[in-house]
Amino acid sequence: MKDTAYISTVNFDGLSSFTLDLDNKGSSLFYLPTFGLPDTIQNYLEQSLALSAPPIFPARHDDIHRQWFALFPDRPLGWAGPHRWRNASWQLSGSDAVLRPVTMVRDCLEAAVGAVDGIGSITGRVHEEYNTVLVNRYENGSSFIKWHADDQPWYLSRGQQDSVIGSVSLGAERWFELRSVEVPRKKVRICLRSGSLIVMGGMTQTHWEHCLPRDPSCTSVRYNLTFRRVRTREENPERLED
Repeated sequence: MKDTAYISTVNFDGLSSFTLDLDNKGSSLFYLPTFGLPDTIQNYLEQSLALSAPPIFPARHDDIHRQWFALFPDRPLGWAGPHRWRNASWQLSGSDAVLRPVTMVRDCLEAAVGAVDGIGSITGRVHEEYNTVLVNRYENGSSFIKWHADDQPWYLSRGQQDSVIGSVSLGAERWFELRSVEVPRKKVRICLRSGSLIVMGGMTQTHWEHCLPRDPSCTSVRYNLTFRRVRTREENPERLED
């Protein structure tokens, strides 16, 4: 869809913190260009991923896009998690050293959001205690993610009808885009800086889609860590996606 199909497009350069009420339905964004990660975290993460990559890639991924997932032992699900992760991703598991970098990022994320008083004008929920993470490695700007919403029912935890997703970027800068589901559509573009955090909260996954478009000018690696709270076994009696 061309930009001319949108009634408005708002761009953020990613250099400054901001909060944004996307609509009047409780869809919210919260962005920090930096939030206390150590300078060595990317190297630490790369070492961890190298220990967890078998020689055969999952069917959905290739040399320019690889994906891992992790479940945190200190916040057990009680089940294996969505099968789409297991079918298309490598699992980060084993020694504590493998999980330590993603756990460190999770703890910094939660501390940063929890320390912000009131989250500006945001009305939607943006706090969460995460129990899973997806790690994506993009070799360069040829790797992309198409338009979608993370609206699967196993993300709707604790009886909530919303979800809170925390997304951390490391490495190459890339543009991240959101568009409203309802027409006429609105669009938001954010340049995600290395070491930045974006939280999509409230009803964002119901009323908005997002994507990572191709960028021919990008020639270096980017890592994205997307933290979610997945339903536990007790919250998920239907064993969705098990």
